[in-house]
Amino acid sequence: MPVTVTHYEYDADGRMVRSIAATESRFTKAEVALLLMSRRSERERDENGFLWSEVTDPENKDAFTGPENPTVNFATKNLLDRQQAYYKKHDKPNSPVNRNGHTWRVVKKPIQ
Repeated sequence: MPVTVTHYEYDADGRMVRSIAATESRFTKAEVALLLMSRRSERERDENGFLWSEVTDPENKDAFTGPENPTVNFATKNLLDRQQAYYKKHDKPNSPVNRNGHTWRVVKKPIQ
């Protein structure tokens, strides 16, 4: 969305003699190009950050590895644990809680 910028001109006594309104782009052409390039780059990569051409190449079938144990995202763990406890408490036999519209969030506790 363009931005309108107004420039004011004043005479020697400080009175405004003219105002000029100009419409300017919110982003430069270089910024737009960089954004588009980054979006294309994101689509070319899988959830692990590898190129789709690499992860789907049969020659790379055994090329990937990782740690034996998962990395724990403690914010996500907290959220999922609270969801599980809530629904376990409130779901009734043959009448589960309608989950439509439920949103959950995590906040970091203040450092004591």
